[in-house]
Amino acid sequence: KDFKAMLKECDEIDRHSRWSDVKKLLSDDPRYEAVDSSSQREDWFSDYVHELRDARSKRRDRSRSRRKSRSSSRSRSRSDSREKRKKKKKDKDRSKSRSKSRSVSRSKKRDREDGETSENEARNENGKHNASMNGGDDSDDEAKQKREREERMLASLRKREEEVKEQMAGHLKERDKERKEHLHSEAVNGFAALLTDLIRTPDYTWKEAKKALKKDARWESLSLDKPEKE
Repeated sequence: KDFKAMLKECDEIDRHSRWSDVKKLLSDDPRYEAVDSSSQREDWFSDYVHELRDARSKRRDRSRSRRKSRSSSRSRSRSDSREKRKKKKKDKDRSKSRSKSRSVSRSKKRDREDGETSENEARNENGKHNASMNGGDDSDDEAKQKREREERMLASLRKREEEVKEQMAGHLKERDKERKEHLHSEAVNGFAALLTDLIRTPDYTWKEAKKALKKDARWESLSLDKPEKE
C-alpha cells in the first residue's frame, strides 16, 4: 500500500513509463527500500501502469460516448426541423392550389354567363329583325346597326376567350415553377441529411467526401448539379 502511494506521488510516472527509468527516481525513498524483492517492486509498478492505462481508456470511451450522444441529439433535432418545414411547405402548396382552382372555376362561370347573355341578345336582335322584315319596315340603317352590334359582341367574346387563355397559361406556368422549386428544396434537404449522416468531421476534402457519399444509395437520387453539391 505504501509502495503504491509512493508511485502515485511521483509526477513523472504516466502510462508510458518504464520500470528501468522509474526505479532510479524512487531508489532513495524509504518505501522503495521497504520492499525487499526487486521482482515484487516491478510487478507492483506494472500493475499501477496498467491501472493508468485502463483509466485513460475509460475516460476516452466516456468522452466518445458523450460526443456520440450529442451528435445523435443534434441529428434528431435537424431531422424534426426538416419534417416541420416540409409539412408547412406542403400545406402552403395545397392552399395555393385550392385558391387557384377556385379562381379558375369563377372565371369559367363568368365566361358562361357572358356567353349566355350575348347569345340572348343576339337572338333578340334576330327576332326584331325578322319581325321588321315581315312587316316590311326594315331599313338599311337598322341592318347596319344590327351588324355592328353583332360584331361588337363577337369581338367581346373573342377578347374574353383570349384573356381566359392567358390567365390559365399563367396559372399553369406558376404551378410548374412551384413544383420545380419544391423538388429542388427536397433535393437540397436530402443532400444536407446525407452530409450529416456520413461526414462527421470538418477534415474531409471535397474529393474524399464525395467518395464517401457515393457509397450511399441516396447520392444517385439527388437531382442537384455537380457545382451545387460541391
